[in-house]
Amino acid sequence: MSQITQTIFVAEANAAAASEAAVTAMWTDPTTGLVWQREDDGFTRNQDDSISYCRTLSLGGHSDWRLPSRDELLSLWKDIGSQNAVRRTYFANMKSEGYWSSKVNWAGGAWPVNFSDGSDWHYDKMGGFYARCVRSGQ
Repeated sequence: MSQITQTIFVAEANAAAASEAAVTAMWTDPTTGLVWQREDDGFTRNQDDSISYCRTLSLGGHSDWRLPSRDELLSLWKDIGSQNAVRRTYFANMKSEGYWSSKVNWAGGAWPVNFSDGSDWHYDKMGGFYARCVRSGQ
C-alpha cells in the first residue's frame, strides 16, 4: 500500500469514526425535528450558567446549541422521558431530576422540568439543575 493510499484510508476511517460519534452524541426527534444532546455533562448549574453552557457547546460539528424552551422539554418528556424502554435506548443516562428550560417567569425565577414525572414548576434561577441542549434540525 502506498503512503498516499494509506493516508487516504486513515483519513476516511477517521472521518467515519467522527461521523459515527456525532450520530451517537445527538438524537433527532422525528415529531418536532429538534436535535437533542443525548448526554448531559453531569453537572448541575444555575439557569444563567445553563444558558451559557448550551451557547458555547460544540457537538457533532454544530455550535448553534441552546437551552430548550419549557414546551420543548415537556415534549421530550412526553416522547422519551415518560417511556422507560425508549428513554434507556436514546438517553441511557438521563437524570430523573430537573432540567432547566429557557423560560423565565419573574426576575429571579425560571422553569425546570422534572424527568421523574414530567412536572414543571417555577424555581429560583440560582438553583442547581441539569442542562440538556437542543438545536433546530436543518
